[in-house]
Amino acid sequence: LSPETVMLLLDSNGTILTRYPEHEKWVGKTLPDAEIIKTILTQKEGVAEVAGVEGVNCIYSFTPVAGTDNSIYVSMGIPKNILLSDINRVFIHSIIILFVITVLISIAAWYGSDFFIMRWFKTLVDATRRMSEGDLSVRSGIPSNQGEISRLAQAFDHMADALEKR
Repeated sequence: LSPETVMLLLDSNGTILTRYPEHEKWVGKTLPDAEIIKTILTQKEGVAEVAGVEGVNCIYSFTPVAGTDNSIYVSMGIPKNILLSDINRVFIHSIIILFVITVLISIAAWYGSDFFIMRWFKTLVDATRRMSEGDLSVRSGIPSNQGEISRLAQAFDHMADALEKR
């Protein structure tokens, strides 16, 4: 057990039969007003986040000892920050990994869109500019397998053909 873990064995009157740590300090004391003891005596069995006999909040689990007709209870408590420290560490680690992955995906999407989409638009814009400057022999040069951009490029090339023939 870690030094932060608290174990209690108490009777149905709220008298501490044994306690870890500091056994000698607590044995024989009756503390029916302590929050943990009130919770144990009322609920009989369960888990609760309450203040212990020293006033420190812990997450306690408690149950009656078998064969005692609910006259003796055993309880173990661990401070919430210690109990959740591994979970918090894993959570923060996961958030950092998720952030790094999001940044990498964003960068890949940026460069991917530039390579796979924007270069075709830049080609069309450049061809349109050249045509507006009077170069009627300009064509987009975009392959016919590029989806909607390809259809736009083919329409541009047909328009350029028609204008050049005139």
